Amino acid sequence: MFGGHSTPYGAIFDGLTNSDTRLPKPDAALAGETDPAKWLDESQKLAIEFAYGEPVKPGTAPYQLERKYETDAMTTARKQAALAAVRLANLITTALKSHGTQKGPQGGGQS
Repeated sequence: MFGGHSTPYGAIFDGLTNSDTRLPKPDAALAGETDPAKWLDESQKLAIEFAYGEPVKPGTAPYQLERKYETDAMTTARKQAALAAVRLANLITTALKSHGTQKGPQGGGQS
């Protein structure tokens, strides 16, 4: 359930310490995208392709999920988590930089 671990703590430990389970390095071009509407569009396309694709798309519940489906969905989720982390870091950095350039409460000098 948790990547072969009986608790989430084991999975988290592996994710932080095991080079095989660390998040992948995100694509630099995608990481530079700052428009949340485009993020939503990207995520929707990936969800349709990987989470709601075969065998889920045409079937009726319950679904028999194969190992390939699980692997593809996990790989996609890991890539998206890494991408989201970098995008969030970029937004925070930009916000802090723009906040630091203001002078005084109204953005002007001292009165």
